[in-house]
Amino acid sequence: MRACPLALLTLSACTPAARGESPNLPVFPRASTVQQALPCGAAHSAVPAKGKRVELRIAPSPDRHWVSVGDRGVFFHSSPEAEKGACFAVDLPTGSGPVAYHVIYKVEAEKVENGARPGLQVAEWGEKAGAFYDSFHLDCGGQACTKASLEAIADQHKAAARGVYDPCGSIRVKKLTRLAEGMEKGSGGYPAVAFEFDLLVYAFKPQEAPGTGSCERKRMEVD
Repeated sequence: MRACPLALLTLSACTPAARGESPNLPVFPRASTVQQALPCGAAHSAVPAKGKRVELRIAPSPDRHWVSVGDRGVFFHSSPEAEKGACFAVDLPTGSGPVAYHVIYKVEAEKVENGARPGLQVAEWGEKAGAFYDSFHLDCGGQACTKASLEAIADQHKAAARGVYDPCGSIRVKKLTRLAEGMEKGSGGYPAVAFEFDLLVYAFKPQEAPGTGSCERKRMEVD
């Protein structure tokens, strides 16, 4: 058997899922341990002077979802009603240079035969604009994840130059990796998936409205 790299960047022949094995997906308790979490839509006037507020939005799904952000703990969401999503906000301190916060997002299917259906958006609150920047988002088209849809997520990330989804904001995404547990079960997809990435949070305060075409990425060129 040929040697395989340690980093599981794609579902290639080197990944455990592709070989019919189960990779070591992160294990979390079925409870939230996140510290200093705020409800989405909270009073944004209380954002720390040296920090950014981000909302983490989970799309409606009956599956079990976990999101961890740096040392803030783990947010857990599960609802048997597919139409209910979830959302929480955290404040991320900034520094003299970009500060990296490691994020893990894991989804387990409520029913194995249906496959796991992830849906996550990271949104940065812009105080001056009074609106949110789409810092990152991923999903499998509202369906269970398959090899093809996981590859589509990778392609989407590559299309965001240097991991900048909205150049008017102040957050970049780096080191996106994906893991899938078990082989695809018919059309149901993978029963569990996990995504890991780093949020690079910059100290400057965004000035332009989200999606403004004149914004430049050069302020987030430093790693």
